[in-house]
Amino acid sequence: MFMVVLALFAVLCTAAFVLSFHKLKAFALQAGTPAELSWLLPVLIDGCVVVALVGQFRAMVCSAAIVWPFRALNLSCAGISVVLNCWYAASNLDKEVMLAQAVVVSALAPALLWALSEIVFIMAVSGAASDMAMEERVAGDPVASAVAAFTEEVTESQRFVLALPDRTLAVAALLETGATQVAAAERLKISRATVRREYKKYQEFVETLEA
Repeated sequence: MFMVVLALFAVLCTAAFVLSFHKLKAFALQAGTPAELSWLLPVLIDGCVVVALVGQFRAMVCSAAIVWPFRALNLSCAGISVVLNCWYAASNLDKEVMLAQAVVVSALAPALLWALSEIVFIMAVSGAASDMAMEERVAGDPVASAVAAFTEEVTESQRFVLALPDRTLAVAALLETGATQVAAAERLKISRATVRREYKKYQEFVETLEA
């Protein structure tokens, strides 16, 4: 599913870039730029959107406080692209086409290119925030932290045990690594009887699968 979404995103970005590229190149030609150099204008403007997006990701890793210059560059380049696209459309308007229609169609590609770049950035920020929240939850929850540690140690052939409830896995994780029942009960904030019961469930589950 992720690969399908990624492929669709790539197609949309490519379509938006190509449409914007065509209008900006034509605008450069109309402004007197030599034909062999006219392609540099769309690369310069729309390329800055890509550079700004990469900068946003890098800045996000280092410090959220320095993200805004890259977002400002992204928005500025997108705005310039919209203005020049619309300018070209308005100055080359066919009699059969309404001005408003030409302006909207011309502005759509650069606006969508900017919107897609923002969506990618927001998704990345949300994903990072979600990972940090999960790490904090695991750090503050003894059951979750024990399960997380146990999951990292489980080999590929033992993955079946991960189907057990978290508390059962947490008890197994502690007892299998040498902790006493008393220590496990204190760590997980449960009674010793519960520790014995959960560990028995784990042993029975393993024995059943190995039989």
